[in-house]
Amino acid sequence: DQPDLARRPMLTRGRPALRENRQVFEDILCAATHYLLEKTPQQISTKEIAARAGTRPAMIYYYFGSKDGLLQEIIRRNVEEILEDFLAMQEAIRRGELRDPTREMIAFLVTVFQRHPALCRILASEQLREESPLTKFYAHQWGSRARTMVTEAITQLAEAGYYRRNIDVERTFAM
Repeated sequence: DQPDLARRPMLTRGRPALRENRQVFEDILCAATHYLLEKTPQQISTKEIAARAGTRPAMIYYYFGSKDGLLQEIIRRNVEEILEDFLAMQEAIRRGELRDPTREMIAFLVTVFQRHPALCRILASEQLREESPLTKFYAHQWGSRARTMVTEAITQLAEAGYYRRNIDVERTFAM
């Protein structure tokens, strides 16, 4: 008996299937994050990231456009995780589940970078570079969103009686 060739998936050159796309994309992110635990972004090559991910360097450019694009995706994901955690804490404050919300918020802010070492490594190394596009990207991703969320949390705590009710949160954060 010969195998039914119509049922076998065709192997073609070019772009991988959608499921394979997602896996390669994630493998590249995982490999870059792994190296960021030990090295600065400038010390990591696309060749070694690709080798660890089991793909070719060209795939980094295909998915992310550049090494900076890859690092921007790592920043974006880390910022999203931080913001999700902050929203969960904010919701716990709203429900009255935290014994000492002020202490919890301070602890959260203090430990946020300990929980995201790859983000910390990117930001620390980029601060040394003049006109770093990654630092600007991070400021754009995090800055205004974090300000809004912290403002809402402080307002919420004031309404719950943890801070004085007439606190001027907007003036506190005025630049």
